[in-house]
Amino acid sequence: MAEVKSNGVETPPTNEMRQGHWHYRVYGQRLCSNVPLLESSRNTFAARDLAFRYFPPEGTRCLEYGNIDLLTRGKTQFGCFLSLWDTDQGWLLSWEGRCDYLVSRDGRLIQSQPQSGLDFDWTRNIFYTAILPFALQILGVSNFHASAVALPGGAAGFMADPGTGKSTLATAFAKEGYPFLTDDILALKEDSGKYSALPGILNLSLSSQSLDMLFGPAAGSPRISDIGGKQRLAVQDLRIPFSREPIPLNSLFVIDREVGAKQVRIKSLPRAEALRCLLDNTNCLPLMPREILQTHMAFAARLTDSVPVYRLVYPSSWEYMPQVISAILEHHRTVESPVTIQG
Repeated sequence: MAEVKSNGVETPPTNEMRQGHWHYRVYGQRLCSNVPLLESSRNTFAARDLAFRYFPPEGTRCLEYGNIDLLTRGKTQFGCFLSLWDTDQGWLLSWEGRCDYLVSRDGRLIQSQPQSGLDFDWTRNIFYTAILPFALQILGVSNFHASAVALPGGAAGFMADPGTGKSTLATAFAKEGYPFLTDDILALKEDSGKYSALPGILNLSLSSQSLDMLFGPAAGSPRISDIGGKQRLAVQDLRIPFSREPIPLNSLFVIDREVGAKQVRIKSLPRAEALRCLLDNTNCLPLMPREILQTHMAFAARLTDSVPVYRLVYPSSWEYMPQVISAILEHHRTVESPVTIQG
């Protein structure tokens, strides 16, 4: 039997492949996995859009690539090198010395095998932050590095550099009763010029400082994993509201925390600057195959025609968070959006 952690998530077996299957619905996709991969409630369905196969590090190498051509290689924030290869079987993303991920040409199958001794949490976190958004782009689901919550009249998305505070802001809104939609991956569905934010994985990443600020030092929610100086936590454990349904997208905010600022400022961005911000905050942009990149850039251009993008400037001190929330809510109520929300 696999070990069961305190948060109810099983660790994958290390001596043999688990024959069971876990089913999840994330970002509008029916995901099937041979290991317990996510912390959201498990769904049951016969068909699937996306499959994940995990091969344990022990034993022979199981991924078959065929002929391979190197597309790009660079050093990552983890200190190791990431290589992207075009292979006969799809795209190989290799964190050298740690883990390989093979994404099929149509994006519907992801296979992974780590090097011996690598913690499964690392493999799973890379799936969350890089592999899943890459596969979604291949599947035609454009996505951005952003968090989102459901506000009255439509969803608001928050884009920012890592560590700038988008997850904290989304969590602060959820604590005030506005349902959480997604963290880190904002996937969008386009329908006749209108856009909806798709509900994502029901966990979020917070620094210890943000966790203490939002929930107090005594917060006892068990973390799922640690990566990049943050704790990944299940939304249900934090007891904040969340949405499992797509929400029409009303606006996007690019966060700019300003040292020494004393007030919150919200400024509409010109279309060219808005498009540049969308591309700057696109998941896996340097890794996208050319044809996928062209499709995504066209999607982002259409998005700026329909959804306003604002620059949100607010003080760097957390004590201003109530004012930030109030300013966004007031802006959301008073500014007429190009988006027509269907009731």
